[in-house]
Amino acid sequence: MVIDARWLRTGIGRYTLSLLHGLRERLKNVSLTCITQPQHLDLVSGLCERVITCDAGIYGIKEQLALPWLARAASALYAPHYNIPVMWRRQLLVTIHDLNHLLDTTYRGSWKSRLYAKPLLSMAARNADVIITPSEYTKAMLSEHLNAEPARISVIPGCVAPCFQKKEKKEARSNVALKLGINRPYLLFVGNCAPNKNVPLLLESMAQLRSRRDDAPLGVLAGSDCQWRPQMQEYARSLGLQDEAVWLDKITDVHLAELYSAALMTIVPSFEEGFGLPVIESMACGTPVICSQAASLPEVAGDAALLFSPYSCEQLTDNIEHLMDSTSTLEKLIAAGLARASLFSQQKFSERQASAILELISN
Repeated sequence: MVIDARWLRTGIGRYTLSLLHGLRERLKNVSLTCITQPQHLDLVSGLCERVITCDAGIYGIKEQLALPWLARAASALYAPHYNIPVMWRRQLLVTIHDLNHLLDTTYRGSWKSRLYAKPLLSMAARNADVIITPSEYTKAMLSEHLNAEPARISVIPGCVAPCFQKKEKKEARSNVALKLGINRPYLLFVGNCAPNKNVPLLLESMAQLRSRRDDAPLGVLAGSDCQWRPQMQEYARSLGLQDEAVWLDKITDVHLAELYSAALMTIVPSFEEGFGLPVIESMACGTPVICSQAASLPEVAGDAALLFSPYSCEQLTDNIEHLMDSTSTLEKLIAAGLARASLFSQQKFSERQASAILELISN
């Protein structure tokens, strides 16, 4: 079995590393080979029997030529993203995390979606022997929009990495102040500023909150993003939030865990999410979550978060105020969140992934 482990950044990178961490001990009779970029060699070398380095980037002709050749001795390939090698003709397992490129209006009209994402997603859904999705929502969208056979789709929810654990708030806030220079209470958003993330609504809610009360918290937006962030920063300035929004880039998991732990609450306002990892990461750190009632988010959050319409600034602001003012609701959500996050353990994730691989190679 060969696993494409070239992308080890952002959410897909965390997914791939979580996948690798539990497989070797559960697949003792399966030889695991990873293909990764040279700079990631140390990250994966202890997680599989063999590592092949490849400098081909993500999304391009070079990876399409390199991957089939590098994996030529294997009978099965695991692609943890939809960018499968189109010339691969042996057993294939693929994870399709979401269908944002088809469902989000901004994405689906772009040339990248029409010429790359949609054809590859269609091919992955058609050719894969086993498809893994992180939610029942994404499974339903795959069947509806790409005619993927439900029998070939396994739902394996994402997991909480071990570093995301409940910490004492005072200590976490002291560390965030020391390491990141954030000294005021804050709301946390984790992710890029792509259109499906609905960042404008979050900024509008922050502005509305400032008009209602003097103790409105900062907004901290954490996540790498060169494409969409500048226009969101300009929009924040237009709302008078130039001193009320903190933008953080290239945050390590250790610092991210501190950010979750020290936050008043985490906001997930997305229109579209295949899973919504910040929901369970925040819950695992003992910080309550407010998320939109859209796509997979209610499925992931269960009854452990406050929900709002992703089109209603008023609803989001009301929920933020309610959490700021109601100690009983805050404590209830913290307890429910910790219980909810425990359902998404690394152990369960690894067991389900190993079962999917064994299903593939046994056939």
